[in-house]
Amino acid sequence: MKAVVGEEALTDDDKRFLEFLDQFENKFLRQGPYDGRDIFDSLNMCWDLLRLFPDKLLKKINQKNLDQFYRRKEELQRQKQEEHEEAKAR
Repeated sequence: MKAVVGEEALTDDDKRFLEFLDQFENKFLRQGPYDGRDIFDSLNMCWDLLRLFPDKLLKKINQKNLDQFYRRKEELQRQKQEEHEEAKAR
């Protein structure tokens, strides 16, 4: 699409979809043979990809799941920071 109409003609939504496609292909699908990614890592990665879009555009995902998972990135970052600080203190 970008090659046909030119990047400057794309809307913000079009650019989000292209970014999603790029990250989906390069990060999610192209898992290396030595990547030890479990199902939880894969699901978190999926939510990270969906966060490229404003939640109001994710109409097919029920609100309960959006509330539970879409907004939990800050919580996960806080947990990682706490784990890092604990490991540092040891």
